[in-house]
Amino acid sequence: MSGGLTNFRYVHKGILRELAMLEAKAQALSETDLAEQAASFRRAARFSEAVIKNHAYGEEKVIFPAVREIFRKALPPGINKIPRLTRDVDQAGETFQAFVEADHRFAEALAARLAEGAVRLGQATDPGERALLITTCRQQASAVHAVLALHFQKENNLLLPLAEARLSIEEQDALMRQVEAALPISGDRRADSIKRWWQALGPEEKADYRSNLMRMDRWPGDAYVEGHA
Repeated sequence: MSGGLTNFRYVHKGILRELAMLEAKAQALSETDLAEQAASFRRAARFSEAVIKNHAYGEEKVIFPAVREIFRKALPPGINKIPRLTRDVDQAGETFQAFVEADHRFAEALAARLAEGAVRLGQATDPGERALLITTCRQQASAVHAVLALHFQKENNLLLPLAEARLSIEEQDALMRQVEAALPISGDRRADSIKRWWQALGPEEKADYRSNLMRMDRWPGDAYVEGHA
């Protein structure tokens, strides 16, 4: 049984699935039937923009400060009485947080430009402008996918293992509840997100994700996530 922080890995996997589908939609854009394609692409781009922004906010508001506190508590006995060393640890935590937050800002900017480009694509009437916007949207969709794939590797391989090694399952679950409380997302939207992330997981991951959410009283039901309700 894993702790609630493992759900971040599952969410990361789900977000990357959404971005891969967005990239595929961008690559499929063409002058033929562009109006319908542009509308579908615009909706996907807006959804991805909101997901990226909310996910980054939850991490920065709750997870990153918690990891910095773990850094402090992991100091050997007596080290916290040496000001220079404690400052070094604090600066290391600040540097790491700034490092991953820079990824967030870059991904958010890319996603915002992509969403704006998708709107312009639906409004464009000049063939030359449409062709340029299609090329730009393809490039930006690929870029935001690549940036977040690399960013999630940093979190999955560095940040999450550190937190999971130091926090109990109960403490991890409490952090996840804090993340949920910090986000301006309704119950229906949260259930829809769970359904989306679920579709990206393998059988063992699904079982673990379901178990974690049930323990935290966040599971929307088997029928819902499987698309039968």
